[in-house]
Amino acid sequence: MSDSSTENASSPSFHVQASMSENLNFFARKTVEVHLSSGNSLAGIVKEVSEHFLHLEQLVGKEFYDALVSINEIQVIAIRARTR
Repeated sequence: MSDSSTENASSPSFHVQASMSENLNFFARKTVEVHLSSGNSLAGIVKEVSEHFLHLEQLVGKEFYDALVSINEIQVIAIRARTR
């Protein structure tokens, strides 16, 4: 049986009091999926985040591509929060 406090400490989580860019910074070097106001979505590794832009690298399905995404266009951040 696993200790839930230990499990929660290492599990990714969102910070609802933080901005979109601050939340993205918590997932630096992790894979995230962002859903944009256009209806499109992109998934990749968070390389860098600024106040206005997100740099995703190794896009899922396009591993040789990177993307620069406007923070203002992001509606949803999706992460893999658990394995089961």
